[in-house]
Amino acid sequence: MKPLSKFIQYVSILLLLGLCNSASAETTIVKHADGTETTVTNGPDIRYGMLSPIPTRTEIKLPSGRMLTKTVKQEIQYSTAFADPSSIQSLTYRITENLRTSTSVFDFGTRTYTNTSPEGRQSFSTIDIQGRVTSSRIPGIEPVNYSYDSRGRLQSVTQGTGTNQRQSVINYGTDGFVNNT
Repeated sequence: MKPLSKFIQYVSILLLLGLCNSASAETTIVKHADGTETTVTNGPDIRYGMLSPIPTRTEIKLPSGRMLTKTVKQEIQYSTAFADPSSIQSLTYRITENLRTSTSVFDFGTRTYTNTSPEGRQSFSTIDIQGRVTSSRIPGIEPVNYSYDSRGRLQSVTQGTGTNQRQSVINYGTDGFVNNT
């Protein structure tokens, strides 16, 4: 059995037994020297509960009285009738900042993020099995493709094809630092 599958089973058992409280929230308030006050409330992740809390509400109050309020809600869609963690089809984040909502949907089958702004504009990013971005695109613009070397470091960034192709190649020295681009 793969380590991730074991971890998912372990977390599922803990949640079922009630050994990790999936309903409690943690709030942190920070008062900055300039008078800005930041309040962050962490709530349970939809999959792992409070074992992996997420910031569900953030408020930033400026000394001038202006305020930013940000809320995050998660939704999961399963490919089976019951909530089996190994059958997750998509995970959706709905992020609301000052009453303007954007969404980010991750499709587990294609490993693609679809981000939609409050104005309805979309962007797409695809990741590989290690979670590295392999391509990103915005409708109407040539996609950008990323490749990595055997050590997982960014090797090249390419956009366009043929005579319109633009490419940056990154070379690393024996010390592992960027040598030149």
